[in-house]
Amino acid sequence: MIARHDSGEILLEGDAYRTRFPTADLATWIAFYREMSGRMRGRYAHHYAPTLEALEAVEAEISADG
Repeated sequence: MIARHDSGEILLEGDAYRTRFPTADLATWIAFYREMSGRMRGRYAHHYAPTLEALEAVEAEISADG
């Protein structure tokens, strides 16, 4: 899973999934994937981990850019 940010948007792209959303919504998407990772006592966390890691990396990059 790859996540990039540009011009106020986040692009989230994987083998079977691609979406764009406003950078302002990044925290909401991170919270969503954290919640999904925790469902069923984390049984499916490995499915969501690449997406969550990509989004968190973009969040860190944006924070570092100031």
